[in-house]
Amino acid sequence: MTALWDWIESKLARVTTSGEIIREIDGFRAIAIGMVILHHLLALYLQNTGRFGYVLIPAAWSTLRAADPVIRALYPSFLGVQLFFVISGFVLGLPFARHYLRGHKKPQPRAYFLRRVTRLEPPYILAATVFFVARCFTGNVLDLLPHFVATLFYSHSILYGAPSVIEGIFWSLEVEVQFYILAPLLAMLFSIRNAVARRFVLVAIIYGWAMLASQVTAVTSSRLSLTLVGYGHYFMAGFLLVEVYLSWLEDRAFTPSELWDFVAVACGVALNAVYWTNQSWRYVWTMPFIIVLLYVALFRGRFGGPLMRARPVYLIGGMCYTTYLYHIGLLGIVSAQSMKLWNASIPFAADLAVQGLALVPVVLAICAVIYYYTEKPFMVKRWH
Repeated sequence: MTALWDWIESKLARVTTSGEIIREIDGFRAIAIGMVILHHLLALYLQNTGRFGYVLIPAAWSTLRAADPVIRALYPSFLGVQLFFVISGFVLGLPFARHYLRGHKKPQPRAYFLRRVTRLEPPYILAATVFFVARCFTGNVLDLLPHFVATLFYSHSILYGAPSVIEGIFWSLEVEVQFYILAPLLAMLFSIRNAVARRFVLVAIIYGWAMLASQVTAVTSSRLSLTLVGYGHYFMAGFLLVEVYLSWLEDRAFTPSELWDFVAVACGVALNAVYWTNQSWRYVWTMPFIIVLLYVALFRGRFGGPLMRARPVYLIGGMCYTTYLYHIGLLGIVSAQSMKLWNASIPFAADLAVQGLALVPVVLAICAVIYYYTEKPFMVKRWH
């Protein structure tokens, strides 16, 4: 079994520019992509089975969430996207923080942007093209073409005020790209030498940005709600996680504790509870801090830490980009067979679990193959 996992790891392990891989971060990515998959699996089940009558997602969420406590509990799993934003803030902020605070080599703008383009663009362009071609079988090519071009240039939400019709989840990648562009400038925050002042400014920025986002998202027609303006506080929370990591976690000079495992569970419950407060300002400005605390708790937990570092978990997290790009399309294809298993005579939670067990391993296996051939080759720095 060990030899098998060694072989799987040799095929799926990420390749980074620095050679450094923080397994816990990939473990966090696995949690985030797992939540996103769960949200879309739930939506697919509700649409295809008719268990709660005819529904049209996403419009029906407002009524479905009151139909069953399981739906209410699982619906906020879309917050996995926000977890991704915090991770991105951490990953991009860490090299700049090490430069300003530890004297490491400064990331060069040319190398920074070239790496983003050569690492992320080829898999994204391929996925967008695949979905565009698929859409053309059921839609008008000339109508779809402008949306495809806007999607390729990460501008669909800004131009059309809505997620891409090529693939709706690409909206979050547009937000990510906006942050990539501004990250070197925002990371100058780490040049503040006084730690107390730096952290105070960072927390103030998170609060201020969150309050701005709450005002923007209150205007449902606003294009800004699907841009960095509406989500930048999560990326800045990633910067806060950098502060915690460098000062408290990097050297791992701590004793793992079950208390931190309890804190991790409590954070998971809090994420759900805060979302249902129905007060957008509270939901927006508390969520980033809960996510940071969740990550810290998983780092330090007696069970959470080893779980995040476990090979199946961190390998799934490492291929989360490919999985994010393709999982909805694959869920739709594979569910054509698995949904035949649905059974209204058993409890909803059990029936949904059956679908998850039937669908998710297949989707992950296919994504692993796609990742190996279409994403991992571009991780090699000098492939171009």
